[in-house]
Amino acid sequence: MIFQSIKTSRLKKDQISQIIKLKNTYWDYGKNSQIKWFNKNAYPNDLHNLLLIKRKIIGYTFLGKRFYLTKNNKKRYILFSSLILNKKYRKFKYASKFMNFNNKVIKKRKIISFLYCDKNKVKFYKYFGWITLNKSMFKVPDHKSKQIGMVFNLKKSKTFLNTSLKFYYHL
Repeated sequence: MIFQSIKTSRLKKDQISQIIKLKNTYWDYGKNSQIKWFNKNAYPNDLHNLLLIKRKIIGYTFLGKRFYLTKNNKKRYILFSSLILNKKYRKFKYASKFMNFNNKVIKKRKIISFLYCDKNKVKFYKYFGWITLNKSMFKVPDHKSKQIGMVFNLKKSKTFLNTSLKFYYHL
């Protein structure tokens, strides 16, 4: 089992192809739609965390370098998206090892991370230290969703918790 974190600009065509194929096993929009999403959303300095077994990508997470706004400041954050594991490996607790790797990559950058998830995934992310945000605390102006917002690597402060945040999915 090998973990890798690679910038978009350094991904090889074969790796992108494997990522798209893996994503399409969970989000069945078709390969062309997956390619279109990748080309639109993966900027050159974004990170792609990979879990490999025998050079085959069996796990993938997208970590996009984005920004959020508070009342007076523009700050960087990491958009956490597309956590996926090959179905064959989900029962072997690879998800826990992969999430620990994802969190380690985020902590190393010393900024917060934000994700949207379905209600049935909240418990999983909370187990790994993610915090649920009240809907009144944040907005995502360029990405509409009814999912739940969560953050990681947050130093709890009254200033942050009393601020309305605007997270942006696109640069």
